[in-house]
Amino acid sequence: MKKIFGNLFLLGVFAYGQHLPIDSIKQKNNINQLNEAVIIGKKEKTLSGSGKVITKKELEKLNQPDINKVLRTVPGVNVRDEEGFGLRPYIGLRGTAVNRSAKITIMEDGILMAPAAYADPSAYYFPTFARMESLEVIKGSSQIKYGPYTIGGVLNMVSSQIPDRFKAFGTVSYGNFNTNQQRIFIGDGTNQLDYAFEVNRMASDGFKELDNGGNTGFERRDFMGKLRWKTKEEAKIQQAFSLKFLSMTEKGNESYLGLTFEDFKNNPNRRYAATQKDNLDLSHEHLIFNHSILPFHNLSINTSAYYTKTFRDWGRVNSIGGQAVLNIIKDPLTHAVPYQIMTGQADGAVVFQSAARTFNTKGIQTNLKYDFETGKIKHELQLGLRYHEDEADRTGTSSNFTMTNGTMLLTTAGIKGNAENEIRNAYAFAGYLQYDMKFHNLTVSPGIRFENINLRLTKYGNNDYARLGTNLQLAGNDLTTVYLPGVGINYALTNEINL
Repeated sequence: MKKIFGNLFLLGVFAYGQHLPIDSIKQKNNINQLNEAVIIGKKEKTLSGSGKVITKKELEKLNQPDINKVLRTVPGVNVRDEEGFGLRPYIGLRGTAVNRSAKITIMEDGILMAPAAYADPSAYYFPTFARMESLEVIKGSSQIKYGPYTIGGVLNMVSSQIPDRFKAFGTVSYGNFNTNQQRIFIGDGTNQLDYAFEVNRMASDGFKELDNGGNTGFERRDFMGKLRWKTKEEAKIQQAFSLKFLSMTEKGNESYLGLTFEDFKNNPNRRYAATQKDNLDLSHEHLIFNHSILPFHNLSINTSAYYTKTFRDWGRVNSIGGQAVLNIIKDPLTHAVPYQIMTGQADGAVVFQSAARTFNTKGIQTNLKYDFETGKIKHELQLGLRYHEDEADRTGTSSNFTMTNGTMLLTTAGIKGNAENEIRNAYAFAGYLQYDMKFHNLTVSPGIRFENINLRLTKYGNNDYARLGTNLQLAGNDLTTVYLPGVGINYALTNEINL
């Protein structure tokens, strides 16, 4: 696989150029009109399906750092909040399950951004929405180009773009529960070398009310940089090289545990004493190298090589007084003693479990787009390829505490991996071919997508802490070249009404 990846990287960088999803290239040999970040561009009204672009102006008008509130303005999108600040939204499209946004394709600037989109797609990391300048949503059959989740659709977030002239600004906000946010941006576009840098920080003490007091908030820090070099306007062949890098960290005093029905009615913001140690430790970095080239009139080739690393460790209470927390929540009367321990009214044993997971992804994707005309008929041909690898290294550690006078005290520290100890891997090669034909108000768009996916599971067992393979279990699943054909037809009745 490493040899294949290396060969594809050389093929993409030196033979082609950048980004799988590109729809914003005009018929001029001007590299400034290449925008590698968008997937819909200006085609929202002519898509053979349901697509929505929330533009920069619309986002500025909404003035919302919470993506849940923004997505509620888009038909056919189902969202469920988790912590109240939009840091980890649950999103479903066209009826797909919303849990951890695991059944939709999440992208940032056209790059897969779920921690491990194939091997372990639950989106415990979600990009900082405050630094996004537009949002694209495509649902259903119109998005054969954007896998791997082609049933529901794709959500692409476009991060702050490099300006065409010097621009700098800073914003500060403050609200209830000491919720505060700071943002600094600086960027410039010159004749050949362009740049943009952005810093975001968001923090809060939290609105949940922990028994015996305590912080229930979070702090997230996010730094993004973009560098781009492009040829001069008079160059015969227009091309550009860009580099994007991002680093994000988050510390959150967030819990998995909910409330009994009666406690929820009395105070929906309450958190039990047994959650006082619950904590999320999250970090994410990604690096994207991008090459765009216009080798001749009406042809554009775009290639991206990318690498992401995400670490997530969510420690939380797992059982109380020998009972699973779900059993206590469902029936606190039957489990009266564990309930009293959970609320800090009685002393007793509490099992605490951390769930450390390290996700690594790398890949390369390329897109070729050619448009031409024959008489009154306009043609557009797109070919895209992507090779992707991802890995989820999962270790769970169970430790024992005792609840004493409302305070949890450590009695036995667990050994890393004694609750979960496995690695999930995925190797995927995908591609698509799409043809758009436009004649007056009619657009016909046939296409086909293929995916070749190899999944591997390596389970070391909860007693093999050193991963020596003494009790190794292996499993795998190969989805050898699955083809997904489709066709879309769009007819513009008026400028505002499409069929």
